[in-house]
Amino acid sequence: MSQPAVSVVIPAKDAEAYLAEALESLTTQGLPAAEIEVLVIDDGSTDDTVAIAESWTSRLPRLRVLRNPGPHGPSAARNVGIAAAEGRAITFLDSDDWFGPGHLARMIEVLNRLGVDFVRSDIVQVEGKRRQLSSAPVARRGVRLHTRDFVVDRAERTMVDFPNASCGVYASRLREAGLLYFPAQFITAEDRYWNWRIFIAELTFAVVDSQGYFYRRGVSGSLTAVYDERQLGFAHVFDTLIREIRSEPENERYLTKAVHNLISLYHWHLKREEMIPPKLLAAMSQSVVATAASVDPEVIERVWSTFTEARQQDLARVRRRIAAERKVPA
Repeated sequence: MSQPAVSVVIPAKDAEAYLAEALESLTTQGLPAAEIEVLVIDDGSTDDTVAIAESWTSRLPRLRVLRNPGPHGPSAARNVGIAAAEGRAITFLDSDDWFGPGHLARMIEVLNRLGVDFVRSDIVQVEGKRRQLSSAPVARRGVRLHTRDFVVDRAERTMVDFPNASCGVYASRLREAGLLYFPAQFITAEDRYWNWRIFIAELTFAVVDSQGYFYRRGVSGSLTAVYDERQLGFAHVFDTLIREIRSEPENERYLTKAVHNLISLYHWHLKREEMIPPKLLAAMSQSVVATAASVDPEVIERVWSTFTEARQQDLARVRRRIAAERKVPA
Protein backbone atom coordinates (compact mmCIF):
# COMPACT_ATOMS: atom_id res chain seq x y z
CA MET A 1 0.00 0.00 0.00
CA SER A 2 1.36 3.43 -0.91
CA GLN A 3 2.26 6.02 1.68
CA PRO A 4 -0.84 7.98 2.78
CA ALA A 5 -1.03 11.72 2.13
CA VAL A 6 -1.88 12.49 5.74
CA SER A 7 -2.07 10.82 9.13
CA VAL A 8 -4.80 12.05 11.49
CA VAL A 9 -3.87 11.55 15.16
CA ILE A 10 -6.88 11.34 17.50
CA PRO A 11 -6.28 10.97 21.26
CA ALA A 12 -9.40 9.49 22.84
CA LYS A 13 -10.42 8.77 26.41
CA ASP A 14 -14.03 7.85 27.14
CA ALA A 15 -14.96 9.44 23.83
CA GLU A 16 -18.05 7.40 22.91
CA ALA A 17 -20.32 10.47 22.85
CA TYR A 18 -18.54 12.25 19.99
CA LEU A 19 -15.97 9.97 18.36
CA ALA A 20 -18.25 8.70 15.59
CA GLU A 21 -18.93 12.28 14.48
CA ALA A 22 -15.20 13.02 14.33
CA LEU A 23 -14.54 9.85 12.30
CA GLU A 24 -17.47 10.47 9.95
CA SER A 25 -16.00 13.88 9.11
CA LEU A 26 -12.87 12.15 7.83
CA THR A 27 -14.90 10.44 5.11
CA THR A 28 -15.70 13.81 3.46
CA GLN A 29 -12.22 15.32 3.15
CA GLY A 30 -11.93 15.33 -0.65
CA LEU A 31 -9.22 12.67 -0.53
CA PRO A 32 -9.39 8.96 -1.42
CA ALA A 33 -9.86 6.80 1.67
CA ALA A 34 -6.47 5.20 1.03
CA GLU A 35 -4.81 8.62 1.33
CA ILE A 36 -5.99 9.17 4.93
CA GLU A 37 -4.42 7.21 7.78
CA VAL A 38 -6.41 7.49 11.01
CA LEU A 39 -4.72 6.72 14.32
CA VAL A 40 -7.07 6.58 17.30
CA ILE A 41 -5.06 6.37 20.52
CA ASP A 42 -7.22 4.94 23.27
CA ASP A 43 -5.95 6.48 26.51
CA GLY A 44 -7.39 4.06 29.05
CA SER A 45 -11.08 4.41 28.14
CA THR A 46 -13.69 2.58 30.24
CA ASP A 47 -16.55 3.05 27.75
CA ASP A 48 -17.12 1.92 24.14
CA THR A 49 -14.46 4.16 22.58
CA VAL A 50 -12.45 1.27 21.11
CA ALA A 51 -15.49 -0.55 19.73
CA ILE A 52 -16.76 2.62 18.07
CA ALA A 53 -13.37 3.33 16.50
CA GLU A 54 -13.02 -0.22 15.18
CA SER A 55 -16.51 -0.09 13.66
CA TRP A 56 -15.29 2.55 11.18
CA THR A 57 -12.59 0.46 9.51
CA SER A 58 -14.86 -0.39 6.55
CA ARG A 59 -15.20 3.31 5.68
CA LEU A 60 -11.71 4.31 6.83
CA PRO A 61 -9.58 1.33 5.76
CA ARG A 62 -6.35 2.85 7.09
CA LEU A 63 -7.75 3.30 10.59
CA ARG A 64 -5.73 1.80 13.41
CA VAL A 65 -6.50 1.77 17.12
CA LEU A 66 -3.46 2.06 19.38
CA ARG A 67 -4.00 1.45 23.08
CA ASN A 68 -2.27 2.89 26.12
CA PRO A 69 -2.35 0.56 29.15
CA GLY A 70 -3.79 3.38 31.24
CA PRO A 71 -4.62 7.09 31.01
CA HIS A 72 -1.45 9.11 30.35
CA GLY A 73 -3.03 12.34 29.09
CA PRO A 74 -3.57 13.84 25.63
CA SER A 75 0.06 14.84 25.07
CA ALA A 76 1.38 11.33 25.65
CA ALA A 77 -1.44 9.88 23.54
CA ARG A 78 -0.66 12.24 20.65
CA ASN A 79 3.01 11.30 20.89
CA VAL A 80 2.13 7.62 20.44
CA GLY A 81 0.25 8.54 17.27
CA ILE A 82 3.02 10.81 15.99
CA ALA A 83 5.58 8.02 16.38
CA ALA A 84 3.37 5.53 14.53
CA ALA A 85 2.21 7.85 11.72
CA GLU A 86 3.14 6.81 8.18
CA GLY A 87 1.70 9.79 6.28
CA ARG A 88 3.64 12.39 4.34
CA ALA A 89 1.89 14.92 6.57
CA ILE A 90 0.45 14.74 10.10
CA THR A 91 -2.51 16.50 11.67
CA PHE A 92 -4.40 16.25 14.95
CA LEU A 93 -8.07 16.00 15.80
CA ASP A 94 -9.57 15.85 19.27
CA SER A 95 -12.24 13.19 19.62
CA ASP A 96 -15.02 15.75 20.23
CA ASP A 97 -14.15 17.99 17.25
CA TRP A 98 -14.48 17.53 13.49
CA PHE A 99 -13.27 18.68 10.09
CA GLY A 100 -15.67 20.22 7.57
CA PRO A 101 -15.99 18.72 4.07
CA GLY A 102 -12.88 19.10 1.90
CA HIS A 103 -10.81 20.71 4.65
CA LEU A 104 -7.83 18.35 4.51
CA ALA A 105 -7.71 18.41 0.70
CA ARG A 106 -7.49 22.22 0.75
CA MET A 107 -4.80 22.20 3.43
CA ILE A 108 -2.65 19.56 1.77
CA GLU A 109 -2.88 21.22 -1.63
CA VAL A 110 -1.36 24.42 -0.21
CA LEU A 111 1.21 22.51 1.87
CA ASN A 112 2.46 20.72 -1.25
CA ARG A 113 2.18 23.60 -3.70
CA LEU A 114 4.13 26.04 -1.53
CA GLY A 115 6.54 23.44 -0.11
CA VAL A 116 6.18 24.89 3.40
CA ASP A 117 6.74 23.07 6.67
CA PHE A 118 3.14 23.43 7.81
CA VAL A 119 -0.16 25.15 7.10
CA ARG A 120 -2.77 26.55 9.47
CA SER A 121 -6.43 27.54 9.08
CA ASP A 122 -9.04 29.54 10.93
CA ILE A 123 -11.13 27.85 13.65
CA VAL A 124 -14.90 27.62 13.96
CA GLN A 125 -15.81 27.50 17.64
CA VAL A 126 -18.93 25.48 18.38
CA GLU A 127 -21.13 25.76 21.45
CA GLY A 128 -24.43 23.99 21.06
CA LYS A 129 -25.91 25.35 17.82
CA ARG A 130 -23.82 28.52 17.99
CA ARG A 131 -20.91 28.99 15.59
CA GLN A 132 -18.23 31.66 15.92
CA LEU A 133 -15.25 32.19 13.65
CA SER A 134 -11.84 32.59 15.31
CA SER A 135 -9.50 33.84 12.61
CA ALA A 136 -5.80 33.06 12.51
CA PRO A 137 -4.07 36.44 13.08
CA VAL A 138 -2.45 36.61 9.63
CA ALA A 139 -3.82 38.78 6.83
CA ARG A 140 -1.73 37.27 4.03
CA ARG A 141 -3.32 34.00 2.98
CA GLY A 142 -2.00 31.24 0.77
CA VAL A 143 1.55 32.58 0.60
CA ARG A 144 4.85 31.34 2.01
CA LEU A 145 5.69 32.94 5.38
CA HIS A 146 8.47 32.58 7.96
CA THR A 147 7.62 31.62 11.54
CA ARG A 148 10.04 33.97 13.30
CA ASP A 149 8.45 36.97 11.59
CA PHE A 150 5.30 36.28 13.61
CA VAL A 151 6.78 36.34 17.11
CA VAL A 152 6.96 40.09 17.49
CA ASP A 153 8.20 42.28 20.34
CA ARG A 154 4.84 44.00 20.56
CA ALA A 155 1.48 43.44 22.20
CA GLU A 156 -0.72 42.58 19.24
CA ARG A 157 -2.11 39.11 18.77
CA THR A 158 0.16 36.90 16.66
CA MET A 159 0.35 33.24 15.69
CA VAL A 160 1.92 32.30 19.03
CA ASP A 161 -1.41 33.38 20.55
CA PHE A 162 -3.22 30.89 18.27
CA PRO A 163 -2.01 27.56 19.65
CA ASN A 164 -4.59 24.96 18.61
CA ALA A 165 -2.60 22.20 16.89
CA SER A 166 -5.65 20.72 15.14
CA CYS A 167 -6.05 23.71 12.84
CA GLY A 168 -2.74 22.76 11.21
CA VAL A 169 -1.29 20.14 8.88
CA TYR A 170 2.43 19.49 9.35
CA ALA A 171 5.01 17.94 7.02
CA SER A 172 6.21 14.70 8.60
CA ARG A 173 9.84 15.90 8.39
CA LEU A 174 9.07 18.05 11.45
CA ARG A 175 8.75 14.84 13.47
CA GLU A 176 12.29 13.88 12.56
CA ALA A 177 13.40 17.36 13.70
CA GLY A 178 11.73 16.69 17.08
CA LEU A 179 9.25 19.53 16.69
CA LEU A 180 5.95 17.63 16.56
CA TYR A 181 6.10 15.78 19.86
CA PHE A 182 4.12 17.30 22.73
CA PRO A 183 5.61 17.98 26.19
CA ALA A 184 4.03 15.26 28.34
CA GLN A 185 5.28 16.90 31.57
CA PHE A 186 2.58 19.57 31.37
CA ILE A 187 -0.96 18.70 32.47
CA THR A 188 -2.56 21.59 30.58
CA ALA A 189 -1.51 24.43 28.25
CA GLU A 190 0.92 22.04 26.57
CA ASP A 191 -0.29 23.31 23.20
CA ARG A 192 0.97 26.79 24.04
CA TYR A 193 4.48 25.53 24.75
CA TRP A 194 4.36 23.29 21.66
CA ASN A 195 3.20 26.18 19.47
CA TRP A 196 5.87 28.55 20.79
CA ARG A 197 8.64 26.03 20.06
CA ILE A 198 7.40 25.70 16.49
CA PHE A 199 7.28 29.45 15.90
CA ILE A 200 10.71 30.24 17.31
CA ALA A 201 12.18 27.49 15.14
CA GLU A 202 13.24 28.63 11.68
CA LEU A 203 10.35 27.20 9.66
CA THR A 204 8.05 28.19 6.82
CA PHE A 205 4.26 28.10 6.88
CA ALA A 206 1.11 29.42 5.24
CA VAL A 207 -2.39 30.26 6.40
CA VAL A 208 -5.17 28.73 4.33
CA ASP A 209 -8.64 30.22 3.89
CA SER A 210 -10.44 27.13 5.14
CA GLN A 211 -13.10 27.46 7.81
CA GLY A 212 -13.01 23.70 8.14
CA TYR A 213 -11.82 22.90 11.65
CA PHE A 214 -14.73 22.81 14.12
CA TYR A 215 -13.73 23.09 17.77
CA ARG A 216 -16.39 22.07 20.26
CA ARG A 217 -16.53 24.15 23.44
CA GLY A 218 -18.57 23.76 26.62
CA VAL A 219 -18.06 20.00 26.78
CA SER A 220 -18.67 18.46 30.20
CA GLY A 221 -15.48 18.55 32.26
CA SER A 222 -13.91 21.34 30.22
CA LEU A 223 -11.23 23.32 32.04
CA THR A 224 -13.07 26.50 31.12
CA ALA A 225 -15.92 25.35 33.35
CA VAL A 226 -14.08 24.14 36.45
CA TYR A 227 -11.10 25.34 38.48
CA ASP A 228 -8.61 22.92 40.00
CA GLU A 229 -4.82 22.50 40.11
CA ARG A 230 -4.75 21.88 36.35
CA GLN A 231 -5.39 25.59 35.87
CA LEU A 232 -1.82 26.20 37.01
CA GLY A 233 -0.63 24.66 33.76
CA PHE A 234 -0.14 27.94 31.93
CA ALA A 235 2.14 29.25 34.69
CA HIS A 236 4.34 26.13 34.60
CA VAL A 237 4.46 26.25 30.79
CA PHE A 238 5.58 29.88 30.62
CA ASP A 239 8.08 29.47 33.45
CA THR A 240 9.72 26.70 31.42
CA LEU A 241 9.45 28.61 28.15
CA ILE A 242 10.89 31.83 29.58
CA ARG A 243 13.80 29.94 31.14
CA GLU A 244 14.53 28.33 27.76
CA ILE A 245 14.33 31.63 25.90
CA ARG A 246 16.71 33.26 28.38
CA SER A 247 19.18 30.40 27.94
CA GLU A 248 19.33 30.91 24.16
CA PRO A 249 20.78 34.38 23.40
CA GLU A 250 19.49 34.33 19.81
CA ASN A 251 15.93 34.05 21.16
CA GLU A 252 16.15 36.91 23.68
CA ARG A 253 14.09 39.13 21.38
CA TYR A 254 11.07 36.90 22.03
CA LEU A 255 11.17 37.42 25.79
CA THR A 256 8.84 40.44 25.90
CA LYS A 257 6.14 38.56 24.00
CA ALA A 258 6.48 35.50 26.24
CA VAL A 259 6.16 37.59 29.42
CA HIS A 260 3.22 39.44 27.87
CA ASN A 261 1.53 36.07 27.27
CA LEU A 262 2.17 34.97 30.86
CA ILE A 263 0.76 38.09 32.50
CA SER A 264 -2.17 38.39 30.07
CA LEU A 265 -3.23 34.81 30.75
CA TYR A 266 -2.93 35.46 34.48
CA HIS A 267 -5.16 38.51 34.06
CA TRP A 268 -7.74 36.35 32.25
CA HIS A 269 -7.87 34.06 35.28
CA LEU A 270 -7.82 36.96 37.73
CA LYS A 271 -11.00 38.37 36.18
CA ARG A 272 -12.64 35.11 37.34
CA GLU A 273 -11.25 35.40 40.86
CA GLU A 274 -14.58 34.53 42.49
CA MET A 275 -14.51 31.10 40.77
CA ILE A 276 -11.00 30.16 41.93
CA PRO A 277 -10.34 28.48 45.31
CA PRO A 278 -8.20 30.87 47.41
CA LYS A 279 -5.28 28.43 47.78
CA LEU A 280 -5.21 27.85 44.03
CA LEU A 281 -5.27 31.59 43.30
CA ALA A 282 -2.43 32.14 45.78
CA ALA A 283 -0.33 29.41 44.15
CA MET A 284 -1.08 30.79 40.68
CA SER A 285 -0.16 34.33 41.72
CA GLN A 286 3.10 33.26 43.37
CA SER A 287 4.13 31.24 40.33
CA VAL A 288 3.51 34.16 37.97
CA VAL A 289 5.30 36.61 40.29
CA ALA A 290 8.36 34.36 40.60
CA THR A 291 8.66 33.89 36.85
CA ALA A 292 8.14 37.57 36.01
CA ALA A 293 10.62 38.65 38.69
CA SER A 294 13.31 36.49 37.10
CA VAL A 295 13.50 38.61 33.93
CA ASP A 296 15.08 42.01 33.33
CA PRO A 297 12.93 44.81 34.85
CA GLU A 298 13.01 46.58 31.47
CA VAL A 299 11.07 43.66 29.98
CA ILE A 300 8.37 44.06 32.63
CA GLU A 301 8.20 47.79 31.90
CA ARG A 302 7.80 47.15 28.17
CA VAL A 303 5.02 44.67 28.85
CA TRP A 304 3.33 47.01 31.30
CA SER A 305 3.35 49.88 28.79
CA THR A 306 1.24 47.80 26.39
CA PHE A 307 -1.58 47.30 28.88
CA THR A 308 -4.68 49.46 29.04
CA GLU A 309 -5.21 51.59 32.12
CA ALA A 310 -7.95 49.21 33.29
CA ARG A 311 -5.64 46.19 33.01
CA GLN A 312 -2.86 48.05 34.80
CA GLN A 313 -5.27 48.75 37.67
CA ASP A 314 -6.34 45.11 37.83
CA LEU A 315 -2.71 44.00 37.96
CA ALA A 316 -1.34 46.73 40.23
CA ARG A 317 -0.99 44.37 43.19
CA VAL A 318 0.87 41.71 41.25
CA ARG A 319 3.16 44.37 39.77
CA ARG A 320 4.11 45.47 43.29
CA ARG A 321 4.76 41.86 44.22
CA ILE A 322 6.99 41.37 41.18
CA ALA A 323 8.97 44.46 42.17
CA ALA A 324 9.24 43.26 45.78
CA GLU A 325 10.42 39.84 44.62
CA ARG A 326 13.18 41.60 42.65
CA LYS A 327 13.78 43.95 45.59
CA VAL A 328 13.52 47.03 43.38
CA PRO A 329 11.05 49.93 43.66
CA ALA A 330 7.72 49.58 41.82
